[in-house]
Amino acid sequence: MADLLIRGMEMPKYTTKAEFGIDADGNPLCMVYHEDGTEPDIYDVVPLPEGHRRLIDADALIRAMFTASDGTIMRNTNIDGWHFEMRYKDIKKHIRNAPTIVPAEGGNADGN
Repeated sequence: MADLLIRGMEMPKYTTKAEFGIDADGNPLCMVYHEDGTEPDIYDVVPLPEGHRRLIDADALIRAMFTASDGTIMRNTNIDGWHFEMRYKDIKKHIRNAPTIVPAEGGNADGN
């Protein structure tokens, strides 16, 4: 069974029910109904790949590695982006310490 990500949804506080469905284009969605009978909130649902590892905040990882490079950053004109030198063990440390957004399937937080 795949894990699901519901985009933009916060935990509902006052609802009567929530349902999963498929829209006319075949896309999965989640409808959250309200106690007061107003129109339901509809959210896109994204199935995550079966057996996925931990999903990290890649932007936070890039910021941490940029900061840790300690001034060795230089513009590389051949690549659209930044080039910097770091040792493998330093890169591995930053990846392990990157904030987890979604734990690995099965609940193994570090993805090992």
